[in-house]
Amino acid sequence: MNVLYAWLGKTDLRAIDGTGKLGPVADTLLHLPVESLDRVVLLYDHAPGKTQEGEHYASWLNAQLASANRPAAVTLKCLPKTGPGQDPTNYNWVFDAMRRVLAEDSAGSPIGRRLYLIGGGTPTMVACTIIVSRMAACEGELWQADEHDVQRCRRLELPFGLRLDDAPDPQSGEAERWQKAREQRDDAPVVASPATQRAWRLAERAAASRWPVLITGSTGSGKEVLAQHIYASSGLAGPFRAINCGAIPENLIEAELFGYRKGAFTGATRDHPGIFEAAGGGMVFLDEVGELPLTAQVKFLRVLQEAKVTRLGEREERPIDCRILAATHRNLWRSVSDGRFREDLYYRLAGILIELPDLVARPEDLSIMIDRFWQEIVEANPGFPGRRLHDDARCRLLAHAWPGNVRELRATLARTAFLAEGPEIHSRDIDAALAGGAAAEEPPAAAAPEPLLGSLKEAVEDYKRRLVSQALAEAQGNQARAARTLGVSAQHLGRLLKR
Repeated sequence: MNVLYAWLGKTDLRAIDGTGKLGPVADTLLHLPVESLDRVVLLYDHAPGKTQEGEHYASWLNAQLASANRPAAVTLKCLPKTGPGQDPTNYNWVFDAMRRVLAEDSAGSPIGRRLYLIGGGTPTMVACTIIVSRMAACEGELWQADEHDVQRCRRLELPFGLRLDDAPDPQSGEAERWQKAREQRDDAPVVASPATQRAWRLAERAAASRWPVLITGSTGSGKEVLAQHIYASSGLAGPFRAINCGAIPENLIEAELFGYRKGAFTGATRDHPGIFEAAGGGMVFLDEVGELPLTAQVKFLRVLQEAKVTRLGEREERPIDCRILAATHRNLWRSVSDGRFREDLYYRLAGILIELPDLVARPEDLSIMIDRFWQEIVEANPGFPGRRLHDDARCRLLAHAWPGNVRELRATLARTAFLAEGPEIHSRDIDAALAGGAAAEEPPAAAAPEPLLGSLKEAVEDYKRRLVSQALAEAQGNQARAARTLGVSAQHLGRLLKR
């Protein structure tokens, strides 16, 4: 069934008396180059009790189409304006009215082809018609009345691509919940500081290209979040696959990246595609790419150059189709100078270079993150004593350097809420959490400073041991989770434990 939807305007209604023009609706329908049009749905906004004019027009239009041998069932959808804000210039009202009509119409006979007429009605109605025609649930063709065209009408081709996902029914409670969820998304990236905004602008430009991207920044600064934003902006159909090159043992890194054949090594009980194959049509994010061993770097360079991969235990090459992003907290150019990273691979990866600054250089982001993370922690842990941040605690948080960036901030806030003695958090509670969980006690007024004993190296090693012990305790012995909390690779944590 082919259906055309159109708003009735004043010019259309004046056509009834026969003294003026036919109006955009009638003019288009009498000349529309469509072989079969089954129905015409007229949307008519009117004051209460004034439906007669619209009904008269629908009957007149039916007669015009029949006499021109272009029969189509004309249906009038009356949309009375009964309250404040219900007028033809109110976007919310016009859009909601169109959605209701289309929802009712879709519940009847299946609709094969939808056509939307641009011409009748207010500019608000025109804009809402264009938006509705691009929604997944009611997508259709746009037509426009044109008295200068030979056919008196033409199909409208937008000078931009636009396709929208459907939203909940505006009249339901679900719509309000949906809107609040959009406004309060916990996972929405914080992009408030000029430095972060610049990185995000570069990321959106990079998303429109096929160039490889290298993201640099300290541990915990949000490199994977930025990579996911590039992926979301790229419109790729395939999946987003992320791998931390520093968290995989050196003897397994090639198997994870390139895949392996059954029997290629002990424990290879089946064929296994590598991450580049698994991300077909999507994006691979190689975090901490600076940790790749040199042997893997050589094979990875060939993947970038040839877009082909060879599984372990095989000789034939397999084509791959994925975009590759990489990130590192290291100064890769220094690693090139030291002979730990291939120069040719560096230039291949750094087609577009995006740097994420440390959190201390993004005070606007830090302020928002403090509020967001604190709210998350309080809601998720109703049994924790700490519930409110005092002003002096907030000032202490804003003054800290945050060498561990976002990860350190989140962990510190969680530890603070857990260790607090009362419902309100003060700066001394923040200091205790930053010190690794020691009790927040005010030193006696007359207490003399304790003399420092031992070498600086011993003090640093002792502090590292306490941090590692605490991270392992919080992770219940899970070394991978403890390494993430500390902001180091699993290999680095393993070396610390051996000491």
